[in-house]
Amino acid sequence: MKRFFVICLMLCLLFASSVSAETIGEYNFSMKVNENFSLLTEETISKNTEYVESLGYTTQSMKKYFSDNNLIMFASNENNTQQIQVKCTETEFSRQLDELSLLSNENAFEIAPQLLPKGFNDEYTLIKQGDMLMFELAGYSKDSGGEFCSLQYVTIRDGKLYSIGFFENGNAFSSEFKTIIDESISSISIPRRDKITADKAENTAEVIIVWILIILAAVVVVAVFVSIMSELLKGKAKETEKRTVIVRRRYKK
Repeated sequence: MKRFFVICLMLCLLFASSVSAETIGEYNFSMKVNENFSLLTEETISKNTEYVESLGYTTQSMKKYFSDNNLIMFASNENNTQQIQVKCTETEFSRQLDELSLLSNENAFEIAPQLLPKGFNDEYTLIKQGDMLMFELAGYSKDSGGEFCSLQYVTIRDGKLYSIGFFENGNAFSSEFKTIIDESISSISIPRRDKITADKAENTAEVIIVWILIILAAVVVVAVFVSIMSELLKGKAKETEKRTVIVRRRYKK
């Protein structure tokens, strides 16, 4: 029996050491990161000079990279073929919306263009993670540096826009990294600082209605503009055709 408890204890310790929770109090964000990943936050960049330089940065340029990209956490495996990037920022829209989970799925999809990175179009889904509603975006890119696949999770909480991205070299995720992604996402914790009141929920509903109307108005404006430009171009084409005929007639004379 004693041996059984010792084995159980060892297994528990082994499992516990496979991930470590990283909490960033300033952003009220917490997520477990696999122990095989080296990790940076804004506060630890200067303390990890060797790791920063292995990524091709200086401490100053890495701090600038964090600032320019709204990064609050960066992690990668030993050969930097797998990365985790967590971003947090505030926009006028995120402040007004305050909480994505207050939306119905239908409304969430309608305001998606205001939240998601350009180029994803309809390539996203909605998922529930704990008490949070999140957009899940799958992507694939190829450039001079090679090809990589990505999976990003976007949500709004307490007026802040959070984006948690997972990236791996190649055209598909390895089974190992898929497990790491699942562990990380299931461990995310972003506790609300303020309670959701009936007034706040009502205000959020009003904000959604206003933004949906803005989006629809923008679509109408673009459609009208395209229609006008199309008519103008057709008119110019007809005028050019008439002028060409007249010139030819004069030339014949």
